[in-house]
Parts: sequence; C-alpha cells; structure tokens
Amino acid sequence: MTVLSVLSIDKTSRIELNSENFISVLEKAKDHPLAIISIVGKSREGKSYALNHFIRYLKSGGKDYWDQQELSADEKFPSSDGPHPVTLGVNIWSEPFFCEHKGKEVAILLLDCQGFYDMTLDTEKSAAIFALSSLLSSVLIYNVTTKLDMEVLEKVQEFSKYAALVSSTTDAQAGVKTALTFLVRDFKYTKHFSLGFHNSEEPAANIDKPGNYFHHIFPIPDAAGDKNATLKVLQACFNDIGIFVMPHPGYAFDRDPDINEPGLEFRNRLREMVEYTLSHLVTKQLGSEQITGKTFKKYVKMLAQLCQNGKFPDYPTIQRETADLQNQLAITKALDVFKSEFVKIPEQTLFSEVDFKNKYQPSFNDALQVYNAHKSLATKDEVVYIENLELQCIKYFETRMVENRNKINKRAAELALNTFKEEFACISESFCENEFEAKFYSSWEVAENIFNSEKSSKSEGEDKYIHNLKKDCRNYFEKTCKVENRNRRNGRAIELALKAFKEEFAKITDLFCEKEFESKFYTFWKAAVKTFNSEKISNSEDEVVYLQKLMKECRNFFEETCMNVNRSRRNERAKVLAIKTFCDKFDRMFGLRKNNQEQIQDVTEHMHIESEVDATSSDTAQRSWLKRFSKNLENVWSERGSLKEKEFDKLLSIALAKATTVLETNAITSNDDDFKKLSKFVEDDCTLKFNKIYKRINTDRRKSLERTRIALGALTVITCGGFLAGVAGAAAVDALHTGFNSSTVESATANENGNQDPVVTGASMGLNSSLHVMKR
Repeated sequence: MTVLSVLSIDKTSRIELNSENFISVLEKAKDHPLAIISIVGKSREGKSYALNHFIRYLKSGGKDYWDQQELSADEKFPSSDGPHPVTLGVNIWSEPFFCEHKGKEVAILLLDCQGFYDMTLDTEKSAAIFALSSLLSSVLIYNVTTKLDMEVLEKVQEFSKYAALVSSTTDAQAGVKTALTFLVRDFKYTKHFSLGFHNSEEPAANIDKPGNYFHHIFPIPDAAGDKNATLKVLQACFNDIGIFVMPHPGYAFDRDPDINEPGLEFRNRLREMVEYTLSHLVTKQLGSEQITGKTFKKYVKMLAQLCQNGKFPDYPTIQRETADLQNQLAITKALDVFKSEFVKIPEQTLFSEVDFKNKYQPSFNDALQVYNAHKSLATKDEVVYIENLELQCIKYFETRMVENRNKINKRAAELALNTFKEEFACISESFCENEFEAKFYSSWEVAENIFNSEKSSKSEGEDKYIHNLKKDCRNYFEKTCKVENRNRRNGRAIELALKAFKEEFAKITDLFCEKEFESKFYTFWKAAVKTFNSEKISNSEDEVVYLQKLMKECRNFFEETCMNVNRSRRNERAKVLAIKTFCDKFDRMFGLRKNNQEQIQDVTEHMHIESEVDATSSDTAQRSWLKRFSKNLENVWSERGSLKEKEFDKLLSIALAKATTVLETNAITSNDDDFKKLSKFVEDDCTLKFNKIYKRINTDRRKSLERTRIALGALTVITCGGFLAGVAGAAAVDALHTGFNSSTVESATANENGNQDPVVTGASMGLNSSLHVMKR
C-alpha cells in the first residue's frame, strides 16, 4: 500500500488535480457508501501523525491496544519533526478501509493535506487546499494549537463556502452536510475546561468547572435570541460542529519523537478522538444524494477538468458546475424512479393503448418530486433541467409503449400460431400431398383472423408480424404437420401391407420344409411391397426407412408366428408318421390291417355258423366240416404269429429306431433339445402302445394257440368215437371260436374300456367246452 497524490502544486504554483489516482481508489470502493476523512491546518503541527492513528485503528479493526500497533514506513503517511514539510498538496491512502456503519458496509478514505502558510504556500494555494479538502471530505478535521481563536474562525468562515456547494441548506437535509471538528492540540486552558470532546450539548452547560469550551467560543444566544454570527455561518455549511481538546504531548516527545513517546494523557485523548470520530461517521453526500465509489468518480472528473488551466477554479465556477452535477444526479435518480414504475409491470401484463398512455403522467409527477428533493438550491435555470428530465422520461416511455405494443402483437401471434397448430392437432386421418397442402391455406386464414382481432391498434411493423407469423406457420406445417401426415399415411400403408402379408400366410394349409417355406416369405414380401407402394405418399424422403420397418415387421411375424406354425404342423405330422411307422410294423405282424380285420370277421362268422351242425348228421358231412375248418384255421394263422416274451421285447427298440428315423426325416427343429423333446414324446407314446396293446396281443395269441391244440386233440378223439363227432366238432368250433376271436380281436378294446378281459373269458370258455366234450 502506498500514498497517492491527488492535488500537486509545482514550483511555478501550477495546480494539477490527479483524478486517475483518486478514481483508482474509488473503483476499489465500488458501490459502497463513502466516508472521507481529511485533516487540514497549519504546517508542522502533527496532522499526519494524527491521521496515522486512524490507519492503526482501521487496520486492527478496533481491537484492544490498537494504538500501540507498530506501522512500517510503507504502512502510514510520511511525517517528520523537522522544519521542512513532508506532505505536499493533498494525498490519499491507496486502499479504502471497510467497516460496518448503521447496518451498512462503508468504505473509508483518508486524505492528508499540506499545512497552510508554509514556505511554499501562499494564501491562494492554502485556500485551494482547504477548498478541495472541503469539497471531497465528509469529515473535516481542522488542526490548531493552544486555542481556537478568531483568526482561525475567520479563515474557516472564508473557506467554508466551498463546503456549502456540496450541501443543501434545507432543514430536511441538514444531516447530509460535512462534519467539522476543531482539533485543539497543546491546549493551554486545561484549568478551566476539561479535555475531550465539546459541542453544544456536552459537557453540560450548567457545569461551571470544568466549563464547555464550545460555548466559550460560540456563546449561547442572548435574550434577544440572536445566534452567534460566526456559528451561524459555519452551521450553514457544516454539520456536527465540535471541538476536541487535547493536552501537550510532553517536552521529551517534542525534543525527540523517535525515541520518546508522548505523555499518557495525550495518548489517551488521541485514542479517544479517533474512536469518537469513527463511531460518529458521516457518509459523503452531494445534496441529498448519498455518494458511492462509483458515482463520486463523476464529481472528481468534473473538478479535474476545472483545474486543467493550472489554477484552482473560483467559487462561482465550482458553484455552477457542482450545481449542474448535482442536478444531473437528481435527474438520474428521478429517471430511475420513473423507470421503476414500468419495470414493476409483470412481463405477462398487457395494456391497451389508452391505458398505457394514462400511466405516463402519474409516473412523471413522482419523478418530478424526486428531482425537486435532490436538486441543487443554487440552480438558476431550473426549467432547463426539468425539460431535460421530461425529455428523458418521454423517450423512455415511448420505448416502453413500443414494447407494450410488441408484447400485444407477440401474444396475438402466439394465439394465432396456437390456433393454427390446433387445427392440425384435430386431424387423425391421413391425406395425399395435394389434399394436405390445401389444409394449410384454410388453417392459415383462421390464424390470420385471430391475429387481426388480437393485435395492437397501433402497430408500425404489422406487416412484419404477419410475415413472421406466416413463416412460423409454414415452418410448423413443413417440419411437423407434413411429417406427421406422412407418418400416418405411410404408417397406414405399412399396416395394410403387413395385413396383406399375414393374410397370404393365413391361407396356407400345406406343410413345407424350411427352405420351401423361406421362399414363401419372399413371394409374399413382394406382394406386401406392392401394397405399400400403392398406399404411401409419393416421393417420401424416408421411404427406405419405412420399407426397412415393413421388412422388419414382416420378418418378425414370419419368424415368430408363421415359421412356428409351420414348424408345429410339420412336427405334429412327423410325430404321427413316426408313431404310424411304429404301429404298422406290429399291425402287419399281427394281421391287424383293415383287410385282415375283415378276413378275421368272415372266418369267425363261418365258424359260428358251422358250430350249430346237428349231431345226427352223416359221416360225410362231418368230414366235409372238418376239412373246411382246417382250411380256415390254416388261413387265419398264416398271417398271425406269436413270439416268446423275451424275443417280442427285442422288437421294441428296433421299431423305435425306425420311428425315430422317420421323425428325424420329417420334423423341423432348431436345436438338439427340440428334437429330443419330440423324440421323447414319440418314444413314450410308442412304448405305451407296445405295452398296452401289442405285448398283450402277443401274450393272448400264445394262450389261444394252446387252446387250439387242446381243441384239435378233442376233435381227434371224437372223430375216432363216431357218433359224437358232430357234437364234439361243434364244441371244438365253439372252443376255437371263443378262444381265438375273444382273445385276439376284442382284448385291446376291452382293456381300453376297462371291461372284463375278454381274452381270459374266451380262453376259459373254450377250454371248458373242450374238456366237457372229452369227458362225455
């Protein structure tokens, strides 16, 4: 941190106001309110020394023993106890200090001023330093020694008119003036007046000893009520006028301040003065406008321009320019109030032309009140500033009126566009391109009518809105509506094509192998594409996409439904063929084919008839019957054999292998597991038939064969016996008929229906009949 020069005076007494240095500090303060403390007074009386105590306090944040904090050379304003001045012109501390004041964070700036009337300054230059300090400061400390006399007051009174330039003289704005404190060092009247702060209220006026030094300098008005003239002038320019009385620092400190410290009383009072000043801060204002780092830059630039000729401007010039700047700030504040009335209007709120115009005058009246409250009282051409304010308000109002019209037209365009969209949102059917293009123009007419009914009554750019609305409607139609119609149309074409594809497969009743069935897909796919092309919108940019979609759906249907149905039918037929192959082997073995079944029926009917031969028939008839019986028996058993049980069981695996081969040839399976399931089904069904039908038939045949042998033995005996041949023959035929026909033909059916086993019954009947004949 360094010290920056704000006002410099060269050897030729030329004055230069360095606004860049001051503005660099103001930019660091930003939008914070400013409190600017400066110390002025005669040369070599400890102004910089006192100001450095403000730095100590502000750097420490007001902690205990802050006044004992050591500062290096670059952390404080330079000072010296020698005869030559160190501070030249006006300097500013390069960094603002920030502290809390009345609930706000305030930026504190410190100004150190060259002493009056030293070897380099005459009265004019001293007045310039005091004037600049008065114009820039919010707290002005005037440093004097021993006492406050009339000479000092007259000089302050002479220079105070500059302080009045930045203040208002109205009672309502009395609190915005610069605070003035007389710092009396080496006070010689400590016997009569107490040390510390004195003003119109403290110490109390009724205390005689110690007395109130403020009332000593500015006596209380007499009975006539006339104020002290000097005090009256100062109070017109400054606020919070006070006197802070301090003792002598001690002669040892005067002899060598680098080695010796000031006296304890001096240190305590100096600490008290710093703390009191910072606790009673006054922020910088121009008129009634509170100044921030950002807004004060304009004022500094104005002063710099006035000093361009190397001389400090005279009072009338500064008065005029300050009044102008204050009025410009008042106009800015008033214009902000005017604008705020319209900024408060919600974005969605719209006004008619008449209603919006009616808002101007009340808003301007409010702005005018704000201007009058903040304007400079020294203004001569007030009408010019009011006209300037009115012009700016009108210009802003017209801008907002155009915005209101634009909002109305924008809403009208939005309503029209939404209506246009709703017209197409209701469409659910699809149209060809020419029919759909006609829909655009009919919907556009509706949208245009909506816009004309909702637009602002005064619209300079109405054609532009119509053009943009039509453009938006056309864009929506092209990018959304036509796409949706194309999707509906082509989607419907896909549905019809897919339906035709499915119907072609629904007509199929035959069974095909996989390659033959795959060829059917491409045949029916061509028909589906033909249907799609007849229904689609012509010249569809994304036709390939739709065909890919159709191909995908047809393929999915073919693979997930058609192929499964064909496979299922094929596999069912394969199972039937495999089981039939298995059964045919045993049907042929046992003569159970249809022609053999009829042959059995014929034979058994003959046997039944011949068993009723009369016992008194002649031998010739008996021999004829026996011959026919033997012939028929030979014919029946020529196609029916029987095996032993173990030999018969071996035929199961042979027949199953042949059935599996047939299944494998005719079935369609995608993997081994599917074929195993089919094979398992065939094996289980064939095994069940083998065990329940064919194995039982084989067993019954063997039993019937035994009965037949017994019957033949009986016939032999009877034939030898003569007369009983007819009866025995009939019995043998009965036995043969009962045993064979019951045991072979009806056994499977009886067992299936859960009835009594006819084979066992028949065998029993035949055997009993034969034995009965033999016994007789």
